[in-house]
Amino acid sequence: MILLADSGSTKTTWVLLVDKKQVAESHTQGFSPSFQNAETITGIMLEELGKEILQEQKNKALQVFYYGTGCSTEEKKQAVATALQSIFSEATITINHDLLASALALCGDKPGIACILGTGSNSCYFDGKEINENLLSLGYFFGDHGSGAHLGKTLLQNYFDGTLPKELEAIFSSLPDFNKEYILENVYKKPMPQRFLASYTKIMGNHIQHDFVKDLVKKCFTEFFIHQVEKYSLHKEVKISFVGSVAFHFQKQLYEVMSERGLQHGIILQSPMEGLVKYHLEGN
Repeated sequence: MILLADSGSTKTTWVLLVDKKQVAESHTQGFSPSFQNAETITGIMLEELGKEILQEQKNKALQVFYYGTGCSTEEKKQAVATALQSIFSEATITINHDLLASALALCGDKPGIACILGTGSNSCYFDGKEINENLLSLGYFFGDHGSGAHLGKTLLQNYFDGTLPKELEAIFSSLPDFNKEYILENVYKKPMPQRFLASYTKIMGNHIQHDFVKDLVKKCFTEFFIHQVEKYSLHKEVKISFVGSVAFHFQKQLYEVMSERGLQHGIILQSPMEGLVKYHLEGN
């Protein structure tokens, strides 16, 4: 039996495979060991993980393959492993970064550049077997170009700078409890600020036909390509593919920027889980 988990900052998808068939799927909120410890992650799983997985597999000899955001160091991997082991005590647990999940799902056994554009952002050059290059990603505060957090932050900056068109400014003015104090508290004092910032992409999605919003989205994507893609030496020779809700919902603008910059586009998946299931069912 194999339990797969693909975890971003906002959502975790869990899939149980038995006898080479998918038998259960569940969803919890996302985990980030950069912001949450093992105890917090355990509590969320106990509260939100579906009974088909949590109760029926609790004391069985599972193979757990967890791919998650923030799992870039042994210390952070250990926080997730400890949480999983506390629930699935008989399991064999393997922890990998969510970037590897994206590369496997997007590229299979072919070379390419695999990108994450969701709440956060990241990229890598995948040589068909393993991640060969990975540019430094500094998270929502210093980086995450093109991500939901970046888009939301940029939109809010324009609002407080007074540079939004009046019709867009009115949208924020109509939101309950929306003011400077509310924003600062959620960004600097509450957990998961990147998730809070990314929530404002819903406004952008609802008004993507507005030229200001369209240009803002394309500007953020342009920064992503400059900082997170075009530094790879083979960026014009291979296809560039994406996973994540931001890439999926703003794919028209994403492809427009790629065309303008002479880049080859591959595929866009909202989630890498379908590709991960295929990869593991094939015995990898």
